[in-house]
Amino acid sequence: MSDYVIDQPAGLGDIFFTQGVGIHFHNQGHTVHHPVTHPMWDGGACQVDTPINLVPRSVFDVPPNSKIVDLSHQPMSSKCGTMTSKYEGLGLDFKKWRENFNFHRIVEREEALRSELGLQEGEPFILKNIYYSVSKPMYGVPESIPSDYDGKIIEMNPSRIGGRVFDWCWVFENAEQIHTVDTCIQYIIDKLDVKATRLVIHPRNVKWTKCAVGKLWEQPWEWVDYEVDRHKELAPQEFWG
Repeated sequence: MSDYVIDQPAGLGDIFFTQGVGIHFHNQGHTVHHPVTHPMWDGGACQVDTPINLVPRSVFDVPPNSKIVDLSHQPMSSKCGTMTSKYEGLGLDFKKWRENFNFHRIVEREEALRSELGLQEGEPFILKNIYYSVSKPMYGVPESIPSDYDGKIIEMNPSRIGGRVFDWCWVFENAEQIHTVDTCIQYIIDKLDVKATRLVIHPRNVKWTKCAVGKLWEQPWEWVDYEVDRHKELAPQEFWG
């Protein structure tokens, strides 16, 4: 049997989504390594429950004669296949991602965040997240939040020191509504029993996001449509002149 190295070092959502690729080769009897950047490791990859060797890239040496599985350059006919090609380019079913993405929760961390946010059990609140790719903003997210909402509005903060995305699991589960840009949290929410009556998603890219990731999740996300010029104002980092 061989050593396989999964080349998908960044993008927490991509790392979560592609666990099934590594597990496929693991189930064939191979030794599978998945080195990731330290920000991805510290941000949540350290809590992924997987039989493969998911490890910080800085402490990993590629074994001799390893087979590299480059998941960023699989063949696709359009950007709509940005995510699904990571599986389909290898002849695998991308729908298997969910059963192969598992994580362990740390209740103490979730409770510490709930206390930090000042949230009580049973208290109504909306979760708002405008950030993707760690700190890129999508400024349109607040526009879908009801103006007459009288509960708390909790904002995800990418600059929270020492925070991990899984710290927010209790918040994801208990929010009345979630309004967010598309990012890694959709993969986590798809694995949780959430109470939200509205799940609203704002695309980071007006042309490709919905077709690229909209088919991945089972939760009933409500997509917000944008005209291109308006989207340029709200997600300026997605446009390059």
